[in-house]
Amino acid sequence: MQKLYTVDSECCGCSACEAVCPVNVIKMEINEEGFFYPNIYNEKNCIQCGLCKKVCPMKRKDISQNFSKQIFAAVSNNQDIWESSSSGGIFTEICQSLKIENPVIFGASWDGLNVIMDYSDGLDDICKFRKSKYVIANPNGMFQKVKEYLNLGRFVIFSGTPCQINGLNLFLNKKSEKLLTIDFACHGQGSKIIFDKWIEYLERTNKRKVIGFSFREKRRLKDHINSNCCSYVLENGDKIIENRDYYHHAYVNGLCMRKSCADCQFANHRLSDITLADFKNLKNGLPDYEEIRNVSTVIANTDKGKMVINKLNNISKFEVDDEFVYRYNPKLVKGLPGNPQRDNFMNDVIVLNKDVSKTIKRYAKISLKEKVEYNCSTKVYRILAPVMGVFDKIINKLKR
Repeated sequence: MQKLYTVDSECCGCSACEAVCPVNVIKMEINEEGFFYPNIYNEKNCIQCGLCKKVCPMKRKDISQNFSKQIFAAVSNNQDIWESSSSGGIFTEICQSLKIENPVIFGASWDGLNVIMDYSDGLDDICKFRKSKYVIANPNGMFQKVKEYLNLGRFVIFSGTPCQINGLNLFLNKKSEKLLTIDFACHGQGSKIIFDKWIEYLERTNKRKVIGFSFREKRRLKDHINSNCCSYVLENGDKIIENRDYYHHAYVNGLCMRKSCADCQFANHRLSDITLADFKNLKNGLPDYEEIRNVSTVIANTDKGKMVINKLNNISKFEVDDEFVYRYNPKLVKGLPGNPQRDNFMNDVIVLNKDVSKTIKRYAKISLKEKVEYNCSTKVYRILAPVMGVFDKIINKLKR
C-alpha cells in the first residue's frame, strides 16, 4: 500500500486525489488518530498519471485569485433560522435568497454520531447543514457528486473548509457560473476517535446510550449569548446541555486536531466565493447593536460572492471595520499555531487508553475565568474576570 504523502502534516484530507483518480485505486480511510487520509491500493493498477499530485491543494501553493473583499456583519431576521444556527443564520439566508429552483446544496451533516459530507436536492433539507460540527467529516465521494450535478446543468452550493474548497476547485479544473462555494473561519478538523471515546464516556456517566450530539447550542445570558454550549440526547429522550463540553474544550485548545491544521496554509489562501464566521467582540465592534442575538461576519471574496450577498434581503446588516474583524478573529487571515502538547495528549488517550475525561482535564482544565465567562453577563464577567485570572495563576503555580 503506497501513501501520497511523507508525513501526516502534508495531507489536509480534502479527498481531491481520490476523486480525480481515473482508475479508482485511491481510497480515503481513517487512520489510527481518527482522520481521513488517502492510500493507493492495487499499485499495479496505478497508471502513474500524476493527477493526484496535480489536484493536491497542499502541493499547489501557487494557486491564487485577485479580489477586493467586501466585509460586513449580519444576522437573519428569521428567529427560527437564527436559533438553529451557530451564529447569525446567514448560510441559510444565502441558500434561500438565490431564488434558484432546486439548487443542490452540499455540506457537513450528522449521520447518527458520525459526521459526513452530504447533499440536499433542493431547500427542504438544508437545516442539517446548520451549526458547526467539530469532528472530521467523511468525504463520502462528494467531489464526484458535485461534478455530476454541474454536468447536468444544476446550480450547486458547496459549503466546506477552506482546504476542501481549494481541493474542489483544483479537481474541477474550471470555473462554473453554476457553482457557489462557501467556507468559514475554520478552527481545524477534530479527531473522530477522540470524539467517539468522549461519547463512550458520556454513556458510562449517564448509564444510557447517546443518540444525538450538537455543538454550539445557544444559551441566553443577561446581555449576550453563550454560543459555546453543547448538547447531547440520551436514548430515553433526555436532552442534556453543557455550558462547556470537555471534548469541545479539547478541540478548541488544539489537543485533538489534524496535524495539517496547525498553522493552516489556507486561512489566508481562500478560493471560496463567500466566507462566514462569528462576529467576535460584539459589544465593542457594534456598540449601537441593541439585540442580544449573536451575529455573523460575512466576507465576499469574489464578484460572484458580492453579487450573492448584496441580494440578501431578510437580514439585518451592519458596516464593520475590517481591521477590527481580523484582529478579533485571526482565523480569517492566518492559521493558528498547534498545541505543543497535542501529540502527548493523543498518545495518552489512543495508545495508552487513558480515561479521556481525566486526560482532557489534565491537559486543558477549564479555568475559573472561563467558567465565569460561560455563565455570567458581560458586566459581571468584566468585574470577576481579573480576580479569577489571579486565582488561576495561583492554582497553576501551586500545581508546579
